[in-house]
Parts: sequence; structure tokens; C-alpha cells
Amino acid sequence: MSKYMKLSARALWACSIFVALSGSLAVRADAIDDTRPPTIYNPGDIYAVTTEPSGTTVSYSVYTYDDIDPSPVVICDHPSGSLFPMGSTPVSCFAQDASGNMSGSVFFNVIVQPPLQLTAQPVTTTVNARSGHAQVSVAIACNRGVSYTLGFTLKQGPPAVAAEAGGNAVRYCTDAEYLTFDLVSTKDAAFRPGPARIDVYISGCSNGCVERLSTINVTLRSA
Repeated sequence: MSKYMKLSARALWACSIFVALSGSLAVRADAIDDTRPPTIYNPGDIYAVTTEPSGTTVSYSVYTYDDIDPSPVVICDHPSGSLFPMGSTPVSCFAQDASGNMSGSVFFNVIVQPPLQLTAQPVTTTVNARSGHAQVSVAIACNRGVSYTLGFTLKQGPPAVAAEAGGNAVRYCTDAEYLTFDLVSTKDAAFRPGPARIDVYISGCSNGCVERLSTINVTLRSA
């Protein structure tokens, strides 16, 4: 090997060492220059349901982003997995990256509620014997605020000569209310005083309502 080749090999080795050291120094410089705080995203209110009067443990996720640190630490005054009492608990969180930069805080609520109870019960059912039009008043009751769709069908008589009419309403229940529907049979037969049946269904509920259908026997009385 000539001395020129030896010099060339040594030069290549020296250049590779310089490049490696330069890259290492550049990475270190980037880490030292990390002054930008991470971004933290507000998860919004968190809902949980329990039958326990003392509350329940609630897990939630708060997402972050940082252009250098891939996993900033999220620090909350009520961490995910804590026991939350019944009712609404305010929570605040912030994020901190590996360089010690801290984000601003986000605020949300963890809301623990009892299982939803929503009932629909006919309280008056009358019929105008002359016109054959029926009127149904339904009592709605709930143990917490919920939006829902109430629907029902009033049926009377054997299938061959049945009278039938339906109604529905999209409502928001806060405690209790009464809904009244005036009904005209959609079939040839008219309603008349006597036994009848109401199929009541609740659907489209928010915050944990279970869709269900109930059949209630009633008596249509003369108005």
C-alpha cells in the first residue's frame, strides 16, 4: 500500500469520526435548545355510572404532543384511575416534557351518576264516543337530565276491526312532566269506550338510556 493510499484511508477515518461527533453534538444542541412547551388537548367532560353511593374509579386519557419529546408526562390533580365521588368533580391537568417545559392547564369535569331511570306511564286515557277520537296523557319521570324519544301506539279491538293510532315526541327530561296526545285512528274502525292497549317505547336516549318497549293495558273512558 502506497503512502498516498495510507493517507487517504486515514483521512476517510478522520472524516467519519468528525461526522459522527458532529451529529452527536447536533442532537445534544437540539436537546439543550428545547424551549417549546408540549401541547395538551382537553378531553372534555368524562361521564361514569355507578350504583355505589361512595362513587367509583374512573379512567380517562389526556393526549399530548411535543415536537422533540415523544412522551410528555401528564400531571393531573385527580389522576386517571382515582376514586371519584358521586356528582361532578373538577379536574385540571398539564403536560411536562423531558426538558422541563410545561404546557398550560386544561380543565374538565368527571361526572359520576347513578344509573338512569326514565319511565313513561299513561295516566289518563279518554275517548270521545261521538267522534271516536282518543286522548292519552303520559307521565314522564327521570332521575337526571336526559334527552330521549318517546313513542307509543294505542290499539283497540280484534285485528279485523282494530282501531290504531300512534304518537311520538323528542324531549329532554329534567325531573317529571306530562305529555298529552290527541289521537285519531289510522284504520277504518274508531276508538270507543272500553279496554285498549298502549305499546310505549323509549329510544334515542343520551347518557346511558337503554331502549325498551312496554305494553300497558288501559281502559278508554268517555270524555
